[in-house]
Amino acid sequence: MYEKCVNCCEHQQVNHSEKFFGNEDGYTTNHIEGFWGVFRRGVIGTYHYMSKKYLHRYVDEVVFRFNNKDYAIGAVAQGLLEKAIGNVTYSMVKQMKMVA
Repeated sequence: MYEKCVNCCEHQQVNHSEKFFGNEDGYTTNHIEGFWGVFRRGVIGTYHYMSKKYLHRYVDEVVFRFNNKDYAIGAVAQGLLEKAIGNVTYSMVKQMKMVA
């Protein structure tokens, strides 16, 4: 499967067996290893099972989490609300009925 992906985008290699972990352009495997770590923890701790039919949706969720990991949860929630309904004000939030 990996060989199919090589021709679709820019590709850099890191050779760990030669103690090579990054090049002068800053290419390393840290980001992708971190991403797959988050994905694995999602499988073990949250999903427990993933069907092939919806695998792309699980990956999309992990991509979102990974790309927004540095933001406070409130900022992420506000960003999602703004995308869904526009600019969110405090008075709008106060008027919302909370469902338990």
